[in-house]
Amino acid sequence: MNYTQFNNVLYRRNINADFYLYCLKSNFKLIKYLFLNLFYFLISFLFVSKKDIYNKNKFRYLKEVKELDKKLTQFSKKNKLNDYYNFDYDVIIDNVPVIFIKKFVKGKKIIGYEFDSNFNVKISDYNNMINTVTDCKKFYRRNIFSFRTIKAKSNYFVFNKMIKYYNKENVLELLLKIFLFFVLTFIVTKFSFLYTNYIVDPEMIESYSATNLFFINYFIVLFFFVLFFLISKRIHVSWLIVSFFVLALGVANQTKLLYRDDIVKFEDFSLLKEAGIMTERYAIVFRWYTIVILFMILFMFFLLRKIYNKLSIKVYKQLVAIIICIIIGFCSYKKIYRNENIYDSIGDKTLVNNWIITRTYQIRGLLYPFVYTFEDGFIKPPENYNKKEAEKVIDSYTYKDIDDDKKVNIVAIMLEAYNDFSKFEVIDFNEDIYAPLHKIQSNSISGNLVTNIFGGGTVNTERSFLTGYYNFPTFRKETNSYVWYFKEQGYNAEAFHPIYGAFYNRGTVDINLGFNYYYNYENTFSKIKEDFFMDDDFYDYIIKKYNDNKETKTPYFSFSVTYQNHGPYNGETYEGKNYYFDNNGKYDEEAYNTINEYLNGIKSATLSLEKLINYFDSESEPVIVIFFGDHNPYIGDNGFSELGVNMDLGTVEGFLNYYETPYVIHANESAKKVFDKSFVGEGNKISPIFLMNELFEYCELEGNQYLQYTTDLKKHVDVLNRYYYKEDGVFVKSSDSNYKKEIDEYNNVNYYVANNRLKRTS
Repeated sequence: MNYTQFNNVLYRRNINADFYLYCLKSNFKLIKYLFLNLFYFLISFLFVSKKDIYNKNKFRYLKEVKELDKKLTQFSKKNKLNDYYNFDYDVIIDNVPVIFIKKFVKGKKIIGYEFDSNFNVKISDYNNMINTVTDCKKFYRRNIFSFRTIKAKSNYFVFNKMIKYYNKENVLELLLKIFLFFVLTFIVTKFSFLYTNYIVDPEMIESYSATNLFFINYFIVLFFFVLFFLISKRIHVSWLIVSFFVLALGVANQTKLLYRDDIVKFEDFSLLKEAGIMTERYAIVFRWYTIVILFMILFMFFLLRKIYNKLSIKVYKQLVAIIICIIIGFCSYKKIYRNENIYDSIGDKTLVNNWIITRTYQIRGLLYPFVYTFEDGFIKPPENYNKKEAEKVIDSYTYKDIDDDKKVNIVAIMLEAYNDFSKFEVIDFNEDIYAPLHKIQSNSISGNLVTNIFGGGTVNTERSFLTGYYNFPTFRKETNSYVWYFKEQGYNAEAFHPIYGAFYNRGTVDINLGFNYYYNYENTFSKIKEDFFMDDDFYDYIIKKYNDNKETKTPYFSFSVTYQNHGPYNGETYEGKNYYFDNNGKYDEEAYNTINEYLNGIKSATLSLEKLINYFDSESEPVIVIFFGDHNPYIGDNGFSELGVNMDLGTVEGFLNYYETPYVIHANESAKKVFDKSFVGEGNKISPIFLMNELFEYCELEGNQYLQYTTDLKKHVDVLNRYYYKEDGVFVKSSDSNYKKEIDEYNNVNYYVANNRLKRTS
């Protein structure tokens, strides 16, 4: 015997729903059965013992349909039988009332629902009839899940305008295709591991074979494969999107690791414009195996296009499947991928220095850390944030103006990757390249910043100095900063950077921080010369704008970020140039060349700095020059270890070697007279957020409410870093802080001030 289902096979739609809606139009009272049936459905879904209650009761609305037979006859005239196929069948079988089917089909055996006098379905009779079906040759079904207890020799799965024939060979083919789907996911996951470092680390690659680490990366790929497959309904399209994205992510990761020693994170998507510009300046890391993988991706794309047909699925089912997939992905993200306990338990920590955050990302693969950092780019209030309490703290301070006779010019400069390597006392220099720096320091207030970055992330130190914030807002609107304070005091505030304005979105952010103008490569320096300005030319332009400002008769605040001596420092191309210490077979050749290339840039930068200081020392107007390094240079994985510098973040010495850079507050004679201060001495070891406080304290100025508040905090805590705090002059691990309450309050105030404009009170 040959069998066919009725709903969605012979009849193009669902007759149960169609007839109910047809009756509802003429008798709106039937709407109550919609809610009753929803209730019955939930009961049958939630309780196994009540699994048939929905089917038993869902047709009880028929008892309220007047002249049911006439109504069915009228309904049947709206013929919705599927005439697209000529089905070869003897029996109609479905969980549909027999009286419905008889109105459409004559002379065929029907297995369906029969009713009692109250229109309750006789479920047991129906189930008994289903169980007697043992002679099925052909079966035209809706899908593979329909009537699974009926075994047919040949199965035809009927879709909207397509019919597929399945026998054992077909099923095997289907299983092989499903298996291939999982194999494709395996391939993408495997090649993603090649990109966790800028060169392949065999030991780390082997560590990714750990079951938990492999599968937590594997299911990320699987999720997006399934999602894009459901959206596009084409496996080859899904393959191309997912595999190409993972490859592009891997290449970007290797490139960023080489130049910045940092992994690609989700928040980097906000810097796509900057990344595009960087590709014009720096070579993208493109390994030989990337070419192989790219060809493999294209080959598999055309192969899958040939062997996989487009998924045939109704739109509403497609949408439901997509929604279910997204819900599963969201729940997995929240419960698994953002779970810190799971994150901490995964990865071989013995392979890396666990105090270096980039390394702790790398041991967990490419995709898992990328997903884990998803929320890092979104600004959230601190835990237990209380706006009213933060406002109360700020309102306890009174905004203070700067006396007119104390409004001196301030020229602040952040030096790219600038550090004093002579302090490590591990290099026997052939030439004292730091002599000009040490001379300036001896005539200035000189100390060290303890930054929060290494090898890159310049903007962190920059914005910490300009705002006093440890935790940054988005800066997408006008945001409180010390720049705004200077403007409120009548200063002309200008910012300078000799390269692209898109970097770190400075073109927008610097204006929102209060600067009147931001001079960069596009709007200024490219019109003077095509190449990026080195420090000598850059400082000349800063001096020019300082002199231009004299005509306005207003005090001047300028902030500049240099570019000279920006990495990477390539040891392979430096061979044969100036060397500042001897090798004598002590150092690896590439590391030796890399360090000397960096020092060569430092020599030039220091001489330019000396020239700038000499100029302002000769000025008759009062000028204070503040300069500081943004971070240590990245001189390769082995650079500092080759020198014998302790970089172990588990020790205070190593921590300071890793994060410290110099700062100098230098005043010319006119500025010294204004404040009646020598401006000579040892400065405190501080975080960049307290550098403006250091200046104001020394000058006996107070500033706005936030600056006063952070000055009070600085009396007890003047270094904040994820690893260590400096409290009452002593470094303690951040987890062992004695000022947790005060630091929590600072985080609240930081968030409040960063997101609410301060009132100028007096």
